[in-house]
Amino acid sequence: MATMHTQRYPVVTARLSNDLPKVKCLQITEAEFLYKQLFENSEYVTHGISIKKGDTIFDIGGNIGMFALYCILSTEGDVKLFSFEPIPDLAAICEDNIRQYANPDLTQGKVFAFGLTQPSLLTAGNSAIFEFCPYYSLISSSYGYSNDEKDAIASRLKGISEGKLSQEATCLIVDDSMAAIKIECPLRTLSSVLDEEKPGTIDLLNIDVEKAEWDVLMGIRDEHWPLIKQVVMETHVMGDNVEKIVQLLQSRGFKVVVGPKGVLKYLGYRELKIMTELAEGDCVGMVCNIFATRD
Repeated sequence: MATMHTQRYPVVTARLSNDLPKVKCLQITEAEFLYKQLFENSEYVTHGISIKKGDTIFDIGGNIGMFALYCILSTEGDVKLFSFEPIPDLAAICEDNIRQYANPDLTQGKVFAFGLTQPSLLTAGNSAIFEFCPYYSLISSSYGYSNDEKDAIASRLKGISEGKLSQEATCLIVDDSMAAIKIECPLRTLSSVLDEEKPGTIDLLNIDVEKAEWDVLMGIRDEHWPLIKQVVMETHVMGDNVEKIVQLLQSRGFKVVVGPKGVLKYLGYRELKIMTELAEGDCVGMVCNIFATRD
């Protein structure tokens, strides 16, 4: 695994199950939320997406490593993992969690402490400013969130609370949770990593990068697309973003399924213990999952 990175925020430990008794995180409720998404609801392994022993998996936007842990437990450790997380605090936690639950005789891979983008966005220093949200790390991003997006999340949170939370309270929850600090993080393209690592077949490419999905895909050169067998990604519904991604994946030979739209739902779980989409109809701040498989 990669070299340890300096941490600046307190790390706590969550007991999630008998199989995951000690998972490091910044917020216990975030770890619980991710566990429910992945292990209880199987939100990513659906619509033909599968994980099996011996797979090589690229996890872009690794956060604390929960998807990596899901892959390890699903394969009894017989998996090769490449995890990418640009925020130093999260990259260090991701690395620790993978190391703790990896099978020393079977699990292979690395944690890369940089983000992925497209060639046209690489600057002279090959870096970008990310907004790191320590109280809601899942939305840390190089793109950030607008006031309209925050208002949409607050309004829907109020709606599902059925009178338990006022508009003022939900706005305060959202503002406090999404408070961000700016961090300069290194960037590369995925193809530059593939050139160096030469992983062979990529059995699953998982992408969760908070509005940078298109950038990651544009960092894959033509000769590398045939290596990728499956793609699952959370995609932000912005303009024609979803349509562009679907068309790109189809042009690369994938069968594509688009999941239902919804506003980010972690705060609904944290405040109300509700695992539900925070939107109905169309509004700003919406996301959906895209599943791509080959015949």
